[in-house]
Amino acid sequence: MFPFNALAVTVTSTHADPLGSAVIEIGAAGARVDPRSIRPPLLDLVFETRVDPGRPLPAITTNWFGVRPEHVRGQPKLRAAVELLQARASRFAPDVLAAAYPPDLVAVLPDLGRRLLPERPHWLSTFCLNYHVWPFHSDCMEPGASPETDREISARNLDPDLPASHAIRCVLLLARQARALFEAGHTVTPGTLHAWSAAVPLLATVPVASRRYRGLPWRMVPRRFCEAIAERHRAGRVNAFPPALEPMTVATAAAALRGAYAVALADARPPAGAV
Repeated sequence: MFPFNALAVTVTSTHADPLGSAVIEIGAAGARVDPRSIRPPLLDLVFETRVDPGRPLPAITTNWFGVRPEHVRGQPKLRAAVELLQARASRFAPDVLAAAYPPDLVAVLPDLGRRLLPERPHWLSTFCLNYHVWPFHSDCMEPGASPETDREISARNLDPDLPASHAIRCVLLLARQARALFEAGHTVTPGTLHAWSAAVPLLATVPVASRRYRGLPWRMVPRRFCEAIAERHRAGRVNAFPPALEPMTVATAAAALRGAYAVALADARPPAGAV
């Protein structure tokens, strides 16, 4: 076990653009994380830039994110913005890369991980880790408020809705997750964090997308509900659950059919590779 440098990245891209998604903001935050420490880590890197997509912004992007054409006009183009981030990240020397939900990031910047950390270009998912670390928390969102995060964002005069603020939340949440894993008796290294993040966790309760059984523990739902999810998955039909939850829902339904359910972190078996 040792401290490691974690770098979180968040982007904003054009929404519902018929020409495809284009990045218009990039934010990053880096900190040295020590799982043994009860104190939140100090931020060693905070990066924020808007990006000129080189084409008009759709009105829906402005409506959703408040980013207007004058906000991105004259800003770096995507390649230059990524090079700026790469230069900052190189001086920071990250050991792990983190994102709230990596598929969204990889969809618009597929090569970013390799540019920032060629030796370990895969992204940790704090979204996935939440379900491992706090499986019984309601909706598995970040448990409780984080005053440290709010103070960091406020002290830096950052807009709380900008990607840099989201990156700060992400890296400080990762530090809390690493601490929770350590307190539960698990080994915490960049490699073990990758293993936990890559493993599909079991859901403690049925997601809210299910109208009939939402919020119920899986051991309380009828067997036919789990069988219906498994059959729908095998048939490749459109599913009712949000895409981010779908793998977890399918895995949980399959486990429930075997009589296995989510357990507290201290009782969870480390995933393969978490040694």
